[in-house]
Amino acid sequence: MYEFDDEKAEQIWLFGNKIAILSLVLAFGSILGIISSIISLSNESNFHGVVMLIEFLFLLVIAFFLFRPSDNFKAIAESEGTDIEELIVGMKDFNLAFAIIAGLISLIGILQFLLIIAKV
Repeated sequence: MYEFDDEKAEQIWLFGNKIAILSLVLAFGSILGIISSIISLSNESNFHGVVMLIEFLFLLVIAFFLFRPSDNFKAIAESEGTDIEELIVGMKDFNLAFAIIAGLISLIGILQFLLIIAKV
């Protein structure tokens, strides 16, 4: 059993809190983008609007996967005797999130490339 001291636990809690805030802001912006894309598609159906809708959906998924590890990091400050376990779970969730984010951002890049080609 390992327990982080109060200062280290607070730093890890702040890190988890910043991740949560970032993911919530990203989710809010994604939802606004989804609504805007749907409104744009209802006025006229076009490839650009479909691509933007898909990209904002991808960003919403990224926000979800970023939020997941924040709870584990924040739990370190509140738990007793399970700090390492919480840290390991948080790091595994974070690694999964990074893999998903990398894949989705790559797909967004491909979609943007297709948009450029479609306009040329």
